Amino acid sequence: MSFGPTVDPVLLPPDLEALAVAYLSAPLAPTPVTTRMPSPQITADTINGLLRIEYGGGFKPNRFQYDVQCILHGYSPNETQASLIANQAVALMAAARGQTITGWYVVGVMNVVVPMRLTDPDVILPRYRAMVTWRVAGQPWNP
Repeated sequence: MSFGPTVDPVLLPPDLEALAVAYLSAPLAPTPVTTRMPSPQITADTINGLLRIEYGGGFKPNRFQYDVQCILHGYSPNETQASLIANQAVALMAAARGQTITGWYVVGVMNVVVPMRLTDPDVILPRYRAMVTWRVAGQPWNP
């Protein structure tokens, strides 16, 4: 069976975790920006805190774009620093309209939920969590 022509374009959604890591890593350095918590080690250096990126799902509001949600987790041994990491990440993500990141165009920022302190039961560090929704143009795919 072959794949025939479609009425709507076949467009791939973005990998938002990869986009957010690429977008935030340089301006937040030396704070690590990652999608997973590192394995805990007694000698681990947590002085710079950590920003963890998590994909929060999304939807397709029209034929050409995707609204994708990014959950941002700011961690640090210092609560003030954890809050600052999350706030800086939100400020950058909220200003992404018009940016092209690794070939993906951010059409707009549709929603911003500012950071709030929310304890992570699996991590002993203070955590501030926030969420940003980007509208990103899909990329053509020809199956």
